[in-house]
Amino acid sequence: MNKLHFSFTIAPSFFSIGTILFLIQLIINKITFITFIGLYYVLFAVIINSLIVVTLLLTLIFDKNRINIIKSISIITCNIPIAIMYYIIIISYAI
Repeated sequence: MNKLHFSFTIAPSFFSIGTILFLIQLIINKITFITFIGLYYVLFAVIINSLIVVTLLLTLIFDKNRINIIKSISIITCNIPIAIMYYIIIISYAI
């Protein structure tokens, strides 16, 4: 599996799992085990997504397929503001 296809697959996967955890937390509406799973999930997602973005940035230097690489980086980085928004909502409602 090439880097571009992997990044187009991983970004929606992280978004979907994060959204499911977010919705479960909103339904529960207090700090529970799900809250800690969500926090560790965000940490894991940040590490994995950062590694993918760094890999794509290095690929951008050497590859001629720059438009698709930039699209991949954009899709992955779109998850960042969504995760921040989810975090702010959970912290303000769960506490």
